[in-house]
Amino acid sequence: EQLINVATEALAAAPEAQHRAMFLDAVRDHATELEQREAQREVRNPIIDAISPISPVIDGIAPFEEGEGHGGEPDKQLALADLPPVLHGLVAHDDAVLRLAAFKIKQSMRTSRPAEALFWPSGRPLVAQKLQEVFSKAWKLDPPNMIVYLEAGAAHPKNFATDMLIKQPQFKEWCKIALAQAQLTHIARESRRPPPASGPSKSASVETVEVPQAVVEDDEVVTVVINRMLFQKLVMVFCAILDAATLTNNWIVIDRSKGSSATAELLIEMALKQNNLSPTVLVIERRARIEQFLSDEAKAQVQAIHRLQSISKAFGDDTQQRVRVDLDALYDASEFSDGASFRNQEYVDLPLPVPPIREHITKSGVEVQVLGAKEKIKIGRKRLWMYHYTQFMFSGGTHYIFLEDSDQTFPLDALGPIGAIFAHGGTAACERMRSWLQLGKPTVMLFNSGGCTQAFASLHDAVVKRHYHDENKILGLIQLVSTERWASTFGIAEIMIMRELNLRAPVHTRKAVVSVDVIRDSAESVLQVVTNCFAAAAGDLPELGLGSAESDVVFRAWRQQEALLLNAAKQRKLANVLFYVSMLLSFLIALLATVGPMLGAGGGFGTVADALSHVPAGSEYSILGYVIVVLPLLSGIVATMTSRFRALQKWGVLRAAAFKSVTEIYKFRARVLEYDVVAPLAVNPETMEEAEGHNTQKRSTAYEARAHFVSEIQRIFSNVMDGDMNADALFFKGKLAPDGGPVDTDHSPLDKHVSDHIMHCRNFGGTKKARAALRSRYRDPSGDANEEPRSDVGAADLLSIELDNHLSPISIETYVEFRVKLLLAYYCEEGPRLSWWQAFLDMLSFLIIGLAAFFAILQMFDWVTMTVAVSSIIKNIDQHCSFGVRLTALNAAVRDIQNMMVWWDSLTVIDRRTRATKTRALMIVEAAALNEALAGTGEVASITSFSSEPSVQADERRDGQANAKKE
Repeated sequence: EQLINVATEALAAAPEAQHRAMFLDAVRDHATELEQREAQREVRNPIIDAISPISPVIDGIAPFEEGEGHGGEPDKQLALADLPPVLHGLVAHDDAVLRLAAFKIKQSMRTSRPAEALFWPSGRPLVAQKLQEVFSKAWKLDPPNMIVYLEAGAAHPKNFATDMLIKQPQFKEWCKIALAQAQLTHIARESRRPPPASGPSKSASVETVEVPQAVVEDDEVVTVVINRMLFQKLVMVFCAILDAATLTNNWIVIDRSKGSSATAELLIEMALKQNNLSPTVLVIERRARIEQFLSDEAKAQVQAIHRLQSISKAFGDDTQQRVRVDLDALYDASEFSDGASFRNQEYVDLPLPVPPIREHITKSGVEVQVLGAKEKIKIGRKRLWMYHYTQFMFSGGTHYIFLEDSDQTFPLDALGPIGAIFAHGGTAACERMRSWLQLGKPTVMLFNSGGCTQAFASLHDAVVKRHYHDENKILGLIQLVSTERWASTFGIAEIMIMRELNLRAPVHTRKAVVSVDVIRDSAESVLQVVTNCFAAAAGDLPELGLGSAESDVVFRAWRQQEALLLNAAKQRKLANVLFYVSMLLSFLIALLATVGPMLGAGGGFGTVADALSHVPAGSEYSILGYVIVVLPLLSGIVATMTSRFRALQKWGVLRAAAFKSVTEIYKFRARVLEYDVVAPLAVNPETMEEAEGHNTQKRSTAYEARAHFVSEIQRIFSNVMDGDMNADALFFKGKLAPDGGPVDTDHSPLDKHVSDHIMHCRNFGGTKKARAALRSRYRDPSGDANEEPRSDVGAADLLSIELDNHLSPISIETYVEFRVKLLLAYYCEEGPRLSWWQAFLDMLSFLIIGLAAFFAILQMFDWVTMTVAVSSIIKNIDQHCSFGVRLTALNAAVRDIQNMMVWWDSLTVIDRRTRATKTRALMIVEAAALNEALAGTGEVASITSFSSEPSVQADERRDGQANAKKE
């Protein structure tokens, strides 16, 4: 391995000539160095023994003069097979084969970080299927929960604050702090100066130093201090973003192949230096981009990439073990922490290594020289640094993909859903941000970071949160804190975009496009908002013309569920009437069968019929005779009606269909399992084809998820109507009238129906009492349209839990608060009641059995028959009410939900908002609720054909990887 490293360095220095002298000298020098180093440990260096047999082979690598061959034989070249297998990767590569390399990025003498590289050859299209195969097989990566794209423009992060930004009201406190810092700095500087010769011998104290008024009133000093404060706060925010990405398996993607944000990349590197855990950072690089730079640093970077490629091995080739070589980072992120200089040289004095982009050329900029050009170009001072920063390969990545063709586009959408985080930004970033917002993808804007993000965040606050419609009022609330080109055109067009987005999908725009205040909000709040935004965003922007279709179809499902439940109650009532009438008739027949022989014995007759045959007509005993004849007839009629109407079986089918509909509604609203519209495509690593097993979650669009929900609701209803109910009628006369339309208010019939019949709030204090206790803690999702605007934007309103309106997509926090906890409260109240009835019937049955034994001892055999009949009736009542089965299912539900809540309380906010957590929690709760609802119906409870085990196992693997990285 050491020989290959040294040989690769030599070949990279002269990739075309490949002089054998350079090769041998490098190998011998390295061998001598190792020999001297290891002589102290008395260890024989194996490289010395390797030089002798390899030297003839190395001689054959040298180029030949025209007309000459190897060994004096013309036109005979050294074949690859003549080389040892260990050197095959140094000499020849297949241009059409994917190649992998492993290396360590050495950032200092003591620190290095492992990384992986993939070289995508020229002329080969970028296929998502092949990329997923590399990620899963070669790199052992689980599919990402979210692809995170960060955009912060090109200005140095210590130059974000402008005079216009500082004058905003929210910076008032920071200005006071900056003035205090400026005074303190001046006092400290003056205190270190020696006293004048004519002054007193005693040194002046801090209190005696006077601060000049110019220092206090100097806006430039205040701006510098605020820039430092803003830079430090942004680094803390990016640390929180990286922590969230690590814990939720979000991938940070830096796509330099088509232009990226140098500012965001520097903030990522600064945050990585302060984090113990490192997320997956995927860097897409194009070698041709670096080759455009003319500096010596860029040339050294290109040589390092050439060296890395020379030791790479073909993907799928298991005959050779990959060698992890050391690759020195040619820069350190701290070298760019100063926005004015790089390596002790001012940026204005350093020639640009590459011509600047058009958006950065400005008449008010500073003149700089471009390498290889005669004329100077004026460019913005705060963007000079990025041209020196981007001449290097990004050193903070964990996985790199090098593209060869300039027209190759990396398919990020194929890896998973994409979310973006925006800060600051100039003209180019403004165009990218505008295009991104029009797509309606998950977006987090860092308010008070300046630039175009400041304008878009204030616009979002006015249109989406405050619901303003007057253009003049909205224009007055937009915070334009820059004089760059983008600010001169920002206004009406962006208002129209934001308004159209809000009208098209108001809930999606409120949940998927959010902003946080980097001044007021803590890093913990930022972390919660970011995870909440990425977790709540259900796919991309809904299709045009959707309107309220999703809410309407959910409301229609609730109507159908109410009809099924009401008809189930009707059938249950009929079944109860027939059953208890049958039991009453059985009791009366048993009673007469017991009393009859006693009547016969008292009159000298042996049977009831003999006794009644001698009773005079019209006496009370003659009426008893008619009763004895009629009771069996009535009992037979009731038994026939029970068999004909099948009310109990119909109740079971209707109740099962009703609560299966509830399960589908919550699955659809929570967007889990087959309704997950942002789940990554499941791929079989063996065949690289879409798996067809039951444990596969297929990626769905919003339309496909809605269509699947409709088909499931239709299937449930069709099974009911094609089964036992095909000869009966279904009544639709519930409180959710078919022509009433969905009502999303606090006192709607839907809210009462769900609270009373699904959550069973009326069983423990009533609907109003149960929901009022929760309502006082959380806010209504509809918001207050008349609420006055605030002077800034923050995360406080985004962190509160919304009330459940039973129609719109539901977050995991709302699901736990307004379904799980209410169900658990009902089960805890219902359990003792069922247990009491079960114990009461058991004790009554035991008492009657004991009474039968007592009658047997007294030889009262007629009453023994009576007690046995009563005991049988009690058993039938127990079986009809299914107290035992219901109690068992209810205890199982309490067990599962209580264990789930213990697990839930142990999770961090980040862990709670992963798709795996949401899926696991919903599957446990819905399975328990469905089992409890279907207990005694004879129906099988099954919420889905999908399994959550892969997600759970993926979480465990990620936890193990995170612990390994931390160690």
